Amino acid sequence: MDPCYSLDDRVYTVGRVTFVSQGIVGRYCMTKDLLTVIMILGFVSSVLSVPYGRIAHAGDMTEEMKRMQQQLNEQVISKPFDVADDAQVKAYIEDAQRRGVTPPPYTGTHWRPGYTCEDLRRYSFREYLACRHYYFHYGHYYR
Repeated sequence: MDPCYSLDDRVYTVGRVTFVSQGIVGRYCMTKDLLTVIMILGFVSSVLSVPYGRIAHAGDMTEEMKRMQQQLNEQVISKPFDVADDAQVKAYIEDAQRRGVTPPPYTGTHWRPGYTCEDLRRYSFREYLACRHYYFHYGHYYR
């Protein structure tokens, strides 16, 4: 069946056969109009993006921008990346015990059977702390 109907077409279905009664108004094809709109939008967006295309290239960095990027890289690399030391973790657990906070069951996505709290360290410091608290409180790891 033709996907293009006129605006005043009448569609009749008898059993498995569909009939279209065409009216006086010319045929209207929504599929063709939709393709035309998509093509026009694609052309307009490509024309408008041409002046901004050169901004994204890293090869056009000025010397000042390169110097700033190098300085930022050195700052990031110079800071050590590590979770808090064991004394801070123990202080956290003792504080939670003093307040009477019981650790909730694990709700994250990183825990696997056979893991220890150390395995969670690479994913999230919060999960690591919660695991240590849970282990200290219950005497076993998550199940």
